Amino acid sequence: MGGEEICFLSATDLGELIHQKKISPVEVVEAHLQRIEALESKLNSFITLLPDEARSAARRVEKEVQAGTYRGPLHGIPLGLKDVYHTRGIPTTFGSQVFENYKPREDSTTVVKFSEAGAITLGKLNLHTLEFGCTGENDYYG
Repeated sequence: MGGEEICFLSATDLGELIHQKKISPVEVVEAHLQRIEALESKLNSFITLLPDEARSAARRVEKEVQAGTYRGPLHGIPLGLKDVYHTRGIPTTFGSQVFENYKPREDSTTVVKFSEAGAITLGKLNLHTLEFGCTGENDYYG
């Protein structure tokens, strides 16, 4: 299965393939990171991309899957978090330059729950400054 094909699978289908060991979480993350690299200059979707962390998490999750551990339908699924969710040690900007250096001391409950489910965070997604607006345009982050 090619990288682009992987990126267009639903989370449900992808999760089932990972659970059945027909596809590796490492392959899935690499496919998504390659697609992000190819399109990010046009889309500007991420404020913070976390490729090293995502690859590390994918390797860890792959070992779990190979050992027969299954956490549920999000196990091995890559995702992007809006940059409003606190992520310990990772900038959380809320789309605002005021918070560009803010690094929370702990993860938000949402981030904890995704992590417990085995989801893999690719990065923090761009958003309208302080989430105020409907256009998605951001004067500072583009």
